[in-house]
Amino acid sequence: MKAKYLYLLLLLGILSSCEDQEVEAPNFNVSVVDAEVQIGDSARFSFSGDPDIITFYSGENGNEYKNRERTELTGGKLELEFINQVLYGTQVNNLRLVASTDFSGTYTPEEVAKATWVDISDRFTWSTGSGLGPIVNSGKKDITDLLVSGKPIYLAFKYVGEKPAGTSPTQRTWRIHAFNVTNSFENGSTAPVATLTTAGWTSVDFLNPASKWVYTSTLVYFNPFSTLEASEEWAISKPLNPNKVSPDRGTPIKEYTLSKPTHSYAYSAPGTYTATFVASNVHINGQKTVVKEVEVTVLP
Repeated sequence: MKAKYLYLLLLLGILSSCEDQEVEAPNFNVSVVDAEVQIGDSARFSFSGDPDIITFYSGENGNEYKNRERTELTGGKLELEFINQVLYGTQVNNLRLVASTDFSGTYTPEEVAKATWVDISDRFTWSTGSGLGPIVNSGKKDITDLLVSGKPIYLAFKYVGEKPAGTSPTQRTWRIHAFNVTNSFENGSTAPVATLTTAGWTSVDFLNPASKWVYTSTLVYFNPFSTLEASEEWAISKPLNPNKVSPDRGTPIKEYTLSKPTHSYAYSAPGTYTATFVASNVHINGQKTVVKEVEVTVLP
C-alpha cells in the first residue's frame, strides 16, 4: 500500500513537471551537401539540432510546402468531349447539352427549373441523319468560361420530345458512347474530372415517365419507347469540382527518439527545386515549429 502511495505521488510530480515545462522552439538548421546533382543521383542534406519531428517537402509538383493549405487550383483549361449517335424518328434538336453552377443538387423538377442553365449545345458536333445516324465525336471543346470559383458545375443532357401530329412515333433515340471532362494545366499535367461511368448521372423526369434515360457501364442513352406523348427528361451529372485539389503533404522523416543527422532524396526529373524541412518540438503543452528551405538543382 505504501509503495502504491509513493508511486502515485511520483506520477503526480511528473505530470506537474510536464505541465510547467514550456515548449522550446527547435534549434534546427539544414545545409545541402551538393547544390547541384545529376539526375539519378541523390541530393544530400545535413541537419544540425535534434527536433522531435522533421517533415520533408521535396519541392516537386504535389509535394510543395507553399501548397500545404491549397484546396483549389485555378488556371486550368476545362475541356469536354463526348461521342454521340441519333437513331430512328424524325424530330430535330430534341437533345440539348446544358450546364449550371447554381443548381442546388436536389434532383427534382422544381429544383432543376429554379436553376440557371446555360445551353452549350452549339459548341459541339452532333449526329444527324435519318434511321441509324452515324457515331460522331463532338470535338474537344473548352468550357472553362462556365466555371464560378468555389462552386461546382453540373452538366446535363436535356431531352425534349414533341407529341407526334399523327399516330406514328417521331421522337428519336440518342446514345452517348463516351463522355470525358478533363482539366489541363500549364505545367503539362492533366486531371480527369468525369467520364461516362463516373459522372454520376441522375434522371429528372418532367413529362412522360414511360420514356427515359437508361444507364449501363458502357452506354448512356435515351429511349422514347415509341411514345406518342410529349416527353421531357434530363440526365444530370453529379457536382463536378474541376479545380478542387488535395493540399500537398510532406513526408515524415523523423519521429521523436529517432536520430536523423542527414537525409538523401533522388529527384525524378531535372529542374530547380525548393526543398523544405519542417522541424517541430511537440509537448503536452503545445508545439513549436521552424521551417528551413534549401535550393537544389538537378541536372539532366
